[in-house]
Amino acid sequence: MSLINNQNDEEQYTRECVKELYDSQVGVRETGGANRGLQVERYLASVDLGSGYAYCAAVRRETH
Repeated sequence: MSLINNQNDEEQYTRECVKELYDSQVGVRETGGANRGLQVERYLASVDLGSGYAYCAAVRRETH
């Protein structure tokens, strides 16, 4: 039973961390054109891509 509780606690903590992270990204917008802006550049850099690429898939890695 203890192992199950520890696993549930860990999963809950992970969920809370992920929610905090994605909540912090609400309102992020492109600036200066499509696929542009400081946060967009950070998303792209996290997957070793440069400016101008579509960043929608890069967000997943940034938030992991």
